[in-house]
Amino acid sequence: MDQVTNLLGALALAVTDAQFQEMEAVSGLRASAAAAVVTIGETPRLSIAELAAIVGLTHSATVRLVDDLGRRGLVLREPANDRRSVRVGLTAQGEAIRTRLMAARATVLGRAIGGLAGPEREAFARGVAGILERLTTSRAIADHMCRLCDEKACGGEDCPVERRAIALS
Repeated sequence: MDQVTNLLGALALAVTDAQFQEMEAVSGLRASAAAAVVTIGETPRLSIAELAAIVGLTHSATVRLVDDLGRRGLVLREPANDRRSVRVGLTAQGEAIRTRLMAARATVLGRAIGGLAGPEREAFARGVAGILERLTTSRAIADHMCRLCDEKACGGEDCPVERRAIALS
């Protein structure tokens, strides 16, 4: 392994850890719960199975997670069309927590790249976009990869992950 590869691994872990630490500090939610709140807020009325696939948990673990978030007053369940499943959405309190989670994430990421300006920032953006495109191998991977994303920041098809997922479809 060369140094740049090793540095990428360290960067990935450092940024991930910092995001989840800050998100937990502002919400009291661990990583999976924070990801679920962000995901449900971005795509309301997800089924438990859809949410499980995006956050990377088993169906039963996701049921327990949704139960816990429900007890906290952050999510609500609605019956789905087939009556065997439910859809989940955020409560007003859940939306408020989601807003805090997204702000915490933005703070950490802004701090991480705050020293980059002009051409250096543009080169970094191109490099990261290329890496993300290469890591996107399916729609499911794309959804999982972007489970904490501010979808408005990338602008839909301007997002390298979304663009690649569409191309794979």
